[in-house]
Amino acid sequence: MAAIDFLGIVLVIFLTFVTVAAMLPKLLELIIQAISLTSGESVARQLSGLITISGAAPYKIEINHTIEKVKYDVDIQTRTILVKPKYKVPYAEKSRGIEPFAIPLQDKSYKDVNSFTILKELVGGKSQYEFEAK
Repeated sequence: MAAIDFLGIVLVIFLTFVTVAAMLPKLLELIIQAISLTSGESVARQLSGLITISGAAPYKIEINHTIEKVKYDVDIQTRTILVKPKYKVPYAEKSRGIEPFAIPLQDKSYKDVNSFTILKELVGGKSQYEFEAK
């Protein structure tokens, strides 16, 4: 009876190991994907692209972009956007992204935001742009 019990335990351990080994790469891929989509570099790239694209609208456009679960500090200075994520892990908090954009915006700073609105409106034949974050 002891040999059968031993074989049963070895089989359970082996199946557990195979199951974990099969699931671990998929779990790690999901974690890396979530972090990369919310990184400062990625969000800076997303926002600078949306800001630049708003310039192509002929009359009026409003773009809303929200990123779940992570807050950011955002600085806009001389056609450049700097995004710093506020992760709870200290080493990840140092990641940041700086990206240029093509339209004129006022220099502004925002703290602890994750929802962004880009507005363009044609007023008196001249384009006016606004960037808001909350």
